[in-house]
Amino acid sequence: GVDQSLLLLFVLILSTTIPVLILATAVTIRQNTEAQLRTAQDHLQRRVEQTTSALSTAKHHFQILLEGVEDHAIFALDAAGKVVSWNSAALQFLGYTAQEMMGLHFEVFYRQEDRFTGEPSRTLRAATQKSKHQVEGWRVRKDGSLFFVTGSVSSIRDPAGNLVGFANVLRDLTE
Repeated sequence: GVDQSLLLLFVLILSTTIPVLILATAVTIRQNTEAQLRTAQDHLQRRVEQTTSALSTAKHHFQILLEGVEDHAIFALDAAGKVVSWNSAALQFLGYTAQEMMGLHFEVFYRQEDRFTGEPSRTLRAATQKSKHQVEGWRVRKDGSLFFVTGSVSSIRDPAGNLVGFANVLRDLTE
């Protein structure tokens, strides 16, 4: 009688208490994990902000450096050969503003006969294969006048080795 009732009461108490304890433990573990994740997220956010700030500063310094070069047109192309950056010497040599050039293919600087024979494509292919390709020849300014250049087109690759674009450096040797 009484022993069996006590045993039943004990089993009933255990069966209602243990799930509550397990649930409380699980909630505590989840709260601790969420707190750790929030701390890690805050840390990563600070790192992203620091990296973004450092990148912005580096880009600004690089642009100042590019603008300081007055005897070489320096511009970057995407992997398809379209202009993505332009220094002030490029404006002086070629006559196009940066706004006019953004997104245009660099073949606009080539004479019609050179475009017809595929010279711009060969230049990019050679720069892709050899990392750097020396160029020399006549180019066309915005106003249609010709000028003679020497320089190079270099491939730009990401850390995994994938082609992301080209750096084009030209010097006007017309005089």
